[in-house]
Amino acid sequence: MCYYTALDTDVAALEKRYHRQLLEETRGQLPFPRTSAFALPWWPVITTEQPEQFTWKQWGLLPFWVKDPKEFLKRSPTFNAVSEEAHEKRSFRDAMAKGRRCLIPVTSFFEWQHRPVEGRKTPDKVPYRITYHNEPLFSLGGLYEDDTYTVLTRPAQTLMATIHNSRKRQPVIIPRAFESDWLNPELQHADVLRFCQAVEEPELEAVELEAKG
Repeated sequence: MCYYTALDTDVAALEKRYHRQLLEETRGQLPFPRTSAFALPWWPVITTEQPEQFTWKQWGLLPFWVKDPKEFLKRSPTFNAVSEEAHEKRSFRDAMAKGRRCLIPVTSFFEWQHRPVEGRKTPDKVPYRITYHNEPLFSLGGLYEDDTYTVLTRPAQTLMATIHNSRKRQPVIIPRAFESDWLNPELQHADVLRFCQAVEEPELEAVELEAKG
């Protein structure tokens, strides 16, 4: 799944890439180094309802019926949503049905590879930083409700299946050419699923990082 992302860039680069401006009072919040979903960070996203500007939303989608957000996220974390099933899942189906999609700008995301260790039951977990070839800033596809969002995921392709070999999933990436289509609130469900499969594997690059601890 995708629980760690980075937006390690400055305001000028972000605004130039997306041709949108951050509100003045939020401009000092960048950059974001490797950030965990479990920290419930606020992130600048672009939504179908306000496509002309950045909107800050918190990672961890909260459906309208949630009474206790902290307990809900502890019991049923909604940091990721399986794109093939989101229209059926109670937590995500309203956002999916009503076209509440968003672009989540990142400079990279992170996954861990499980490597068996001889004589030990638990594997080593080796982190990788994943970037999008020739795109310093790129967009993950997400869903949102009010002030919260989730990252959509898809089946991992060969590179990501090798890295994220425990679950073989990867985040949905919306190529630059399709970003405006993704923000179209009238997009049909079949097209949403098609866009969720849009990136071809050679465009992703991975760098092994030093494991902490």
